[in-house]
Amino acid sequence: MIRITRLTLLLSFMATIVAGCFVTHGDNNMVHYTPTTDKQYINESGVVDIYFDGVDVKREYEQIGFVEAIGSEYSSNDEILNYLKYKAYKNGADAVIQVKNNYINREEGLLIDNEDDDVYTAKVFSGVAIKYLDGTDVNVGLRQDTSFVNYVELDMKKNADKTEKQIILSLIFIITLGIAFAIKVANMPDQGDL
Repeated sequence: MIRITRLTLLLSFMATIVAGCFVTHGDNNMVHYTPTTDKQYINESGVVDIYFDGVDVKREYEQIGFVEAIGSEYSSNDEILNYLKYKAYKNGADAVIQVKNNYINREEGLLIDNEDDDVYTAKVFSGVAIKYLDGTDVNVGLRQDTSFVNYVELDMKKNADKTEKQIILSLIFIITLGIAFAIKVANMPDQGDL
């Protein structure tokens, strides 16, 4: 009986490790937001202006947070900027100022097997999220464009669906392995028969 318990633990451990090999990481866009105030804001205009570093903002504003968007290996500038605008928008910002472009190394691969991870250079956009103090721009209706919201939410859903499928595949593998193990144990002779 001790032999079967050890074998069960060993196979359970191995199944968990192998199942994790079906789940990937580092292959999607990421975005982070750090608030600099306790206030809650709403973006009423549906527009998030982008001011790259060195461009002067001609309106009065208050800083409400920092936002950073990190691209995946093949993300375009527009895709990453959509994530930057999305996170600022969801936190009530009217604009992101002092936007800078940098690069970082990211790893992409299977969740458990880090030895075979690919390292790539990812583009990063970061800036300061602000709220205009003088209210909504009178011309906002002419330039309202929330297509970035639809793009990011669709992309996030696609990534969530992919991860869900990877987890389901992992569970199917674990269940199949468990059934095979149960059949093997059921066919083992009792120790009293030896």
